[in-house]
Amino acid sequence: MILAAVTWLLVMITSLILLFKKKLSKTAAIIILTIAFIVSGIIFAGSPNPVFPLQNMAIGIWMGESILVILRTLNITVALLLSTLLFGRIFCGYACPLGAIQELMSKFQFKSNLKAQKDKKTLSLSSKTAFYIRIGYFIVFIGAGIICGLAALQYLNVFLGFQIFKKPGFPLIGIPAILIGIIIITSIFVYRPWCRLFCPFGTLADLTSRFSLFKLRRTEDCTDCKLCEKICPTQESERDSAKGECYLCNRCVDICPQAALEFTRK
Repeated sequence: MILAAVTWLLVMITSLILLFKKKLSKTAAIIILTIAFIVSGIIFAGSPNPVFPLQNMAIGIWMGESILVILRTLNITVALLLSTLLFGRIFCGYACPLGAIQELMSKFQFKSNLKAQKDKKTLSLSSKTAFYIRIGYFIVFIGAGIICGLAALQYLNVFLGFQIFKKPGFPLIGIPAILIGIIIITSIFVYRPWCRLFCPFGTLADLTSRFSLFKLRRTEDCTDCKLCEKICPTQESERDSAKGECYLCNRCVDICPQAALEFTRK
């Protein structure tokens, strides 16, 4: 678990350095995302699991544990949420193994060029629709844990599907593993379906990232051509957007003809 957490940290730091220096090229992003998926997803079998602390919290309430015991289970969640207050969705964007494979798959259909993107078959979801679906799933996830305990959450926490690389014959991971496969395929046509529609941690990160210190922001060189707004797969490139759903995919940076976007403080 410690080695997996170190991998998360190294991936996040590397991605941040490249973002700050405006050197996060498409090739560099693919390499980082591939490393995150292979190391965190396959080698460490999805450990540490960003949804697991919330699962434990719900189970703790179901078991009648004290508040202090329940809060101690949220250390990873709290640490990751604190990172979103500084750097936004850098963990979700590059370090999370499920987020990484979704981003890799999205590159087949979600391009950084409007001409190349025009003929691609993708399904776009409004921010409001995605928000309501995610809130609904979050309530179901936490509610199922409080009411039914571990039995229900074994199937709702899809990160457990990564255990198939460690315990291929273990029956409880069958459904989560199938769900991961469905998410990967769907990611070709819907941008980050798990992150934007279902992830319980993502529900919280969406709220905290709105107050992030560092974000992709327009500089004085911006001519309001709105190319970044047209290419953004989450509709977060508007000038006054809170960037709660910005996964730092860099498509807006790639398309900007004036190089007028920087990852910086306000």
